[in-house]
Amino acid sequence: MKARFAAMLEAIDEPRIEAQAFIDAGDQTVIAVRLSGRGKASGLEVDGRLLHVGTEKDGKQVRIAWYATRTDALEAVAWSRRCHSRMARWHKESPSTCTGCLSGVEATS
Repeated sequence: MKARFAAMLEAIDEPRIEAQAFIDAGDQTVIAVRLSGRGKASGLEVDGRLLHVGTEKDGKQVRIAWYATRTDALEAVAWSRRCHSRMARWHKESPSTCTGCLSGVEATS
């Protein structure tokens, strides 16, 4: 993730990154981001928008996922919440075999 983002910024002269909107979803935050600058190779203006979903655990950012559309980002948050809810119920029934959900966040009782 870091390498991909660094490569993207390396291709832009004077990159500007601006957070334009925040949606608080509990332990996750959806952030609309604008990235702009001038392409080093082409000299053309670059102006892109994307969204990321940050997941926090114990006061630390543990995951960032990038999405092209607001709909995709919000669907990812909704899916994650449903998944965590199911895993939490399952964990209460079988705590010795709980492995957490696919997002990599541990289920809690």
